[in-house]
Amino acid sequence: IGDIAHQRRERLVELFGPSHGGGLWERAHGRDDSPLEPDRAARSYSAEHTFPFDTLDRRQLWRELRSQAAEVAARLQAEGLHAGEVAIKLRYASFETLTRQTRLSLPTASQDEIALAAASLMRRHWDRARAIRLIGVRAGRLMSSERPVQLPLPLTTV
Repeated sequence: IGDIAHQRRERLVELFGPSHGGGLWERAHGRDDSPLEPDRAARSYSAEHTFPFDTLDRRQLWRELRSQAAEVAARLQAEGLHAGEVAIKLRYASFETLTRQTRLSLPTASQDEIALAAASLMRRHWDRARAIRLIGVRAGRLMSSERPVQLPLPLTTV
């Protein structure tokens, strides 16, 4: 941005055209009269926790997942939303970070369903030989709880 700000407006117009070049110069000098839109719809809700000490304790991890699922579910319910996806975030003692997500068969704002989906991801992806420093739960693919949902149809053979 500093390099652009040091250019003459005419040079930027010559390089990028009147609209884009002039706009670049204006913004590089802090001039922008477009409306400020501070509120936008959330794309996901999440909660995470860094432990004071790295842990391998499954009970402690399950309690934390349940707590985070409750926090995320409460936010979804307060906003009248359901999540179509649940994700976990794991950070090991080495600071390596792993994220995994799963699509839900039915969108939900249920604390129990979010926690169970997160626990299932944990069982599949956590290397139990490695201590965890941080754990997180995220609900994504948000939609209105009023929106109709297609229920899964059973597969049958004829």
